[in-house]
Amino acid sequence: NIPAEVDMQLNKVGFEAAMDNLIRDAINHNPGRPINVDASVKEGWVTISVYNEGNPIPQDKLSRLGSDAYWSRGLGELRGYGKVNVRKFCEDHSGRFEAFNMQKDGQHFGPCLQMVLPAQFVLMD
Repeated sequence: NIPAEVDMQLNKVGFEAAMDNLIRDAINHNPGRPINVDASVKEGWVTISVYNEGNPIPQDKLSRLGSDAYWSRGLGELRGYGKVNVRKFCEDHSGRFEAFNMQKDGQHFGPCLQMVLPAQFVLMD
């Protein structure tokens, strides 16, 4: 769905890590259910959606996903910190991290990034 003329300069490693986190979580939290990945362009923003079927996430928990306060260390592993990194990646690229329940079953997670970055991100010779 993204036109060929869209040319965004992103931190490739950060982008891959963000998408890897979103896709792995979708698979791990909804085993055996379909996972969909889609991209769209609207009004100068590229939105990449990872969405899956499943029970809605309570709104109070959903609104905290990606916040610095929403992660924990348990049984030798970090839990929830991947979404913090996704949010930081989005913010580093003048974007935002979206997380919401779908109107029907399932959740949407993904970065929403500007197609044209502000002047501070343009590389100059």
